[in-house]
Amino acid sequence: DAAHDVGARAVLLAQPLPAVTLRRNPVAAEYARIAADVAAERRVPFVDGWAAFAASGRPDSELFADFCHPSPAGHALLADAVAEALADEAGAGDD
Repeated sequence: DAAHDVGARAVLLAQPLPAVTLRRNPVAAEYARIAADVAAERRVPFVDGWAAFAASGRPDSELFADFCHPSPAGHALLADAVAEALADEAGAGDD
């Protein structure tokens, strides 16, 4: 609501994690589901970072700098996905 009130556009992003981190912290996948639910409830775009990383076909070793932080390549994938979500939202307003 606050973003909308000042004319900003919000996007919710599910931050992906490497498989090894997810095995140690399986509840992290639940955060992604909750983010998707909140995005739907608030009618804001949702970017599934997990899906973006999986679709890239690249290994975790290329997409993450460590146990949870995306590498430059990972950040580029997420940035592209966010930009696409914003463009899709802007285009939807043209209808």
